[in-house]
Amino acid sequence: MLALSQNHGEDRNSTRPNNLAPKEFEFWGLSHYIPGAEKDLLLQGTYRVNGLNNVQEFSVPTTKMQLYSRVLLKIKSNHGNLNLKCLYRVRVHGEYNNKLQGDALDDATPT
Repeated sequence: MLALSQNHGEDRNSTRPNNLAPKEFEFWGLSHYIPGAEKDLLLQGTYRVNGLNNVQEFSVPTTKMQLYSRVLLKIKSNHGNLNLKCLYRVRVHGEYNNKLQGDALDDATPT
């Protein structure tokens, strides 16, 4: 896992209200290959609703980079609306490990 990018609206001129945009979030990696494995907190971040770009990328620290079969994005808060949160797109960036075999390969294949 190298990075996570997310955006609230399709473009800067989106009609989505800014108070629906995510604010504080956590990004977790889940390893199902190790019996009893827990979630690994990969990064915590803040989506800046008034940033220069509606697509914002958050890099995973090199000490946390490894292969995960699944990931979890927890939105902890947004920019004001108490009832709703809105994400237009979330992308997970990484590199494919072609040395995997067996069941590990099945779980690592993008679907």
